[in-house]
Amino acid sequence: ILVVDDNPTNLKLASEMMECEGYRVDRAVDADSALAAIALNRPDLILMDIESLMSSAEMGLINSIAAS
Repeated sequence: ILVVDDNPTNLKLASEMMECEGYRVDRAVDADSALAAIALNRPDLILMDIESLMSSAEMGLINSIAAS
C-alpha cells in the first residue's frame, strides 16, 4: 500500500493503521515522492488525500498511474 498525504499526522495515522493490519506500507508526502515510490515498488493500492486531488501535481500523479 502506498499512502500519499501532505499532512504528516494523517500520513502517520493511515500508515500505522494499515501496518497494524499486517500490510506493508510505503509513504509519500507529495506527487513527486509518490511517483518515486511507485517506480521502486508498484503498490497494489494507493490511498491518497482527497483534498490533494485538487492540485495539478496530484492530478498529474493520477494521470501518470493510469497511463502505466
